[in-house]
Amino acid sequence: MSNIRNIPLDAINATSGTQSRAQLNQATVAEYAEALALGAEFPPVVVFSDGAAGGNWLADGFHRFHAHRGAGLAEIACDMRVGTQRDAVLFSVGANASHGLRRTNDDKRRAVMTLLGDPEWNMWSDNAIAKACGVSHPFVGDLRRTILKPLQDGPATATRTVERNGVTYEQNTANIGKVRPTVVEPDSTLAVEPGSTPVPPAPATLACAVPSPAVAEPAAAVVADDVELPDDQGDEDHLFAALVEENKQLEAQVAELQARLALLTQDNLAAQVNTLAQKCAQFDSLATTRFNDIAGLNETIDRQRRFIDDARRAAGLPKGDDLLAWIKAAARRAA
Repeated sequence: MSNIRNIPLDAINATSGTQSRAQLNQATVAEYAEALALGAEFPPVVVFSDGAAGGNWLADGFHRFHAHRGAGLAEIACDMRVGTQRDAVLFSVGANASHGLRRTNDDKRRAVMTLLGDPEWNMWSDNAIAKACGVSHPFVGDLRRTILKPLQDGPATATRTVERNGVTYEQNTANIGKVRPTVVEPDSTLAVEPGSTPVPPAPATLACAVPSPAVAEPAAAVVADDVELPDDQGDEDHLFAALVEENKQLEAQVAELQARLALLTQDNLAAQVNTLAQKCAQFDSLATTRFNDIAGLNETIDRQRRFIDDARRAAGLPKGDDLLAWIKAAARRAA
């Protein structure tokens, strides 16, 4: 739940690790401050509050926040939300993915590293972190590989929180990609005592031959003592099936987005046609008005001409004489 209200700048905590950008763009801050000085209004910043002193955590709108301070303003409009500092951090890593100043690659990298560097959030799958940060799945995977040691270098976390088809579970990833060790059966050549007849070695058996219990038992013991081999084939099959399902969902989303784009294009064309039709109607109306004005002027001119002709005939002037000169002469005579 959120509500909009003005909060003093000094009451907002903007320096406690909730900023997910690599750095602020000072040119943008100066531009915003200049616009504020001219009376511009900006959207509210997002602040999470846990009700404690100093618990107003700024999660989105750091450029706007510093622009208000640079413009000499004491308060800023805030979209207040209930939550802790961690809620603010989690919101911040995905902020500006679709609005505000475009994020740089360094900004995206810092957002992802914020979650990968956290003991709780780094247990999330690459897909979950990508959604939270508004980046691609491979981008997260590449960064994870740069900070995590390979499994063969030492013990590492063998579980990861995975969400598939709306179900969240812990997946064991310790043995994914490992090759089961091959057990070499002991040499069947027996030692020969002095004076005895050597026993020729048994002919080689096919790989599919079933070993005797006396040989199979020690081999099993060697495997058990050497490496623990949990059944990870199920994990690999499950992961492959999940990836196939996720690919189907992505294809469906792409098809839906393409359909929406086609509708938007059609709507845009329809809007342009409607705008042109309105302009044509306005032009027709204006042309009609001008035509009527011209017709009225022509009628006025005709009336004036008829009046002049009537005056000329009343004065007994022959057609073609200068009526104005005659009027001036008549006025002089009367004087």
